[in-house]
Amino acid sequence: MTTPSPVSTRLVLRQRLENQLLADAGAALEVDAVARHMLAMQGQDLPGLLWALALRAGPETTEASTRAAFDERRVVRSWPIRGTLHAVAAEDLGWMLSLTGDRMIRSAAGRRRQLGLSETDVARASDLIDDALGDGGALSRAELVSVLDRAGLDPVGQRVAHILYHAAHRGVICLGPIAGKEQLFVSYRAWVPNRRQLDRDEALAELARRYLGSHGPASETDLAWWAGITVNDVRRGIAALGSTVERLTAGGDAADLLVVEGSRRALDETTGVRSPVVLAPGFDETLLGYRERSHALKPEHAPRIVPGGNGMFLPTIQHGGTVVGLWRRAERGRRIELTPEPFQPLTKTVLGGVERAARRYGVFRGMPVTVTAPLP
Repeated sequence: MTTPSPVSTRLVLRQRLENQLLADAGAALEVDAVARHMLAMQGQDLPGLLWALALRAGPETTEASTRAAFDERRVVRSWPIRGTLHAVAAEDLGWMLSLTGDRMIRSAAGRRRQLGLSETDVARASDLIDDALGDGGALSRAELVSVLDRAGLDPVGQRVAHILYHAAHRGVICLGPIAGKEQLFVSYRAWVPNRRQLDRDEALAELARRYLGSHGPASETDLAWWAGITVNDVRRGIAALGSTVERLTAGGDAADLLVVEGSRRALDETTGVRSPVVLAPGFDETLLGYRERSHALKPEHAPRIVPGGNGMFLPTIQHGGTVVGLWRRAERGRRIELTPEPFQPLTKTVLGGVERAARRYGVFRGMPVTVTAPLP
């Protein structure tokens, strides 16, 4: 194994901005190309997910065009990794579930028993859901609950969540088109006929290559946590990439950081590194893409991002990849009022960046945005 190359934390963050498609405000990509590059983007908050995709797609990307990527079967949402909702390019969901689905189903077995759901129950429920969706149907959660209720499966409380979770991990369903504020369930088989198929070793290598290409520099532990797989499987995937993976060390990191060949332009820069200001949604991959977040978020500020440790990540202001505050928004008629909440007073340069980022958010929403005075 080669000796890790030393780099600064500043360049680690700069490289992550590059790989996360956040360094170049003038870039223009289709929304499905963003999802494909990022591999998976955490998405339990649908409005925040739409902004996270658009933020990386280009300065003219709107909420409507982002929603269209789901309506047109190019991007779907499901539980492909870590048992949490993520958006993925439609053709990638199947091979990702082949790595994680069985593991996630096993991990929830005890809770299903507590809820009185047998293996026969969840298998039957999956068949009923598949039949109800057919070859092109799209149903709301409430409509699926009615299907299960009529069959006597008593889909109340957490029972319905675990039934849907099981069906998703079996590759029976995913979330496709968006109707108003709700995303509808579809049959994955029917909704996405052209699905990639990889054997396990190919899938582990693909996972490692695309995670490091979109999130690197990152550690083996970051990838194992992010994907919900073992470190041994992570190492197996990385080993398959051979010499295309470079090991780095930054600051006092105990673990090496990895970056894949072809995605390390910023690491070669020592001067003139631009520090963009990003208005990231809650649950954004800039934070949720890593188990170790101290490069981007000072430990003393972490409680502000997840108040009360309730698992709900608030939208953040990021400067050069570092979290420097929060931002809140309120709709006032046909305009949006955006309020920064910095951890420390913002410089004129950063405030100017917030103004530009706010205008971009306004393009996305199709509404003018006014930035109010920062809160202390």
